[in-house]
Amino acid sequence: AVDELDPAFRETPALRDVMRIGRFDGRNTLTQRMLQGGASLKILSAMAPRNLRRHTAKVLLCDEVDGMKVTTEGDPIKLAEKRTTSFADRKIVAGSTPTDEATSIIIKRYEESDKRVFEIPCVHCNTPFELLWEHLDWKAGQPETVVCLCPHCGTEIEERFKPQMVEDGEWRATVPHVKGHAGFRLNALVSLLPNASWGKLAAEFVSVKDDPATLQTFVNTILAEGWRELGEELDDAELSSRAEPFGLVVDDQVPYSGIPAAVLVITAGVDVQHDRLEVTLIGWSQGGT
Repeated sequence: AVDELDPAFRETPALRDVMRIGRFDGRNTLTQRMLQGGASLKILSAMAPRNLRRHTAKVLLCDEVDGMKVTTEGDPIKLAEKRTTSFADRKIVAGSTPTDEATSIIIKRYEESDKRVFEIPCVHCNTPFELLWEHLDWKAGQPETVVCLCPHCGTEIEERFKPQMVEDGEWRATVPHVKGHAGFRLNALVSLLPNASWGKLAAEFVSVKDDPATLQTFVNTILAEGWRELGEELDDAELSSRAEPFGLVVDDQVPYSGIPAAVLVITAGVDVQHDRLEVTLIGWSQGGT
């Protein structure tokens, strides 16, 4: 709390006078602070479910939810949300850097929301767009030459225009019919911090792109995207086109025929090889195979 909350409250004008900074007594500790107006701020660990059972909250803030683990008592976020049930005007906020695309909690939450994106206007055509990694381009071997290519007019946008574009940016709900669940996605490409300049990010990408472990960190923390393991994928349409008919009728149109009339169910066991599928078919009758 001292290392993270105190600086945040101290450096934020709207919060500076809300909490007593760096002063501890019986009511103000490392895990609990009293705020103006009789409110209190409590800091709990999601790894200890009993902590979540002992408290109620009108405003619930869950940070880095992709790092939370399900315990014997269930999903810690769901447990924490139950502690807000008694408040009609409750507010629940969950935020995180995404991790694995298939298991990410925050990605699932975002997909259930109205899926807002932050759009900046092109300085040339004034059309708004969400700045994505695919919009950046640079000369081969020279990441310091990086520019943004407007996805609408295709004109190059130099980074010196980024502060103004971010200032004029707006959030847009891409699934506006979802009510009561706002979701926000934001990557580091619009950050105005010096270490998040396009040139530095492009140089970082060049240095990690061939190492999956470090590339995942870049994808998760810089691009705010879930990580997907690369692998071979089957073309389902091509696979479906190779299907061959078979049945009980023996004729020239059904090459795989001759199934006994007693067979009621056919099961298939498939062993996937690199260049083929080995399939074993078993016909089941009422009394067995």
